[in-house]
Amino acid sequence: MRELETARQAIRVASRETEAARLATELAGGALAHEQPRNEPSTPPGSGERNTGPGWSIERCSKLVKQFGGEHPDRLAEWEAYLFFLGDYASGDEPLPPIFDALVADVFEPLLDGANE
Repeated sequence: MRELETARQAIRVASRETEAARLATELAGGALAHEQPRNEPSTPPGSGERNTGPGWSIERCSKLVKQFGGEHPDRLAEWEAYLFFLGDYASGDEPLPPIFDALVADVFEPLLDGANE
């Protein structure tokens, strides 16, 4: 029962983060339309090597959970819930929509730390 509630909470958080990302994208698009173009790097400051870019997929995230999830047993239910519900937007090795890049990078960050070592 607790795992089900954890999964539901993860879904609520994911929905809020997705909506916030969508709104931020809309706001940034409107603000950028009024600014003069600048020559800026294509990756945001501080993103360094952790910029995931395109390529997040359910399969990739699932492999990270299987490989490094045991190091974070308290987060396994949360990650499984994200994988389940992100499956509505892509399947297998199909790339997830870019709007999920920041969410996936944030949620699965502890696994990325293990993969980068």
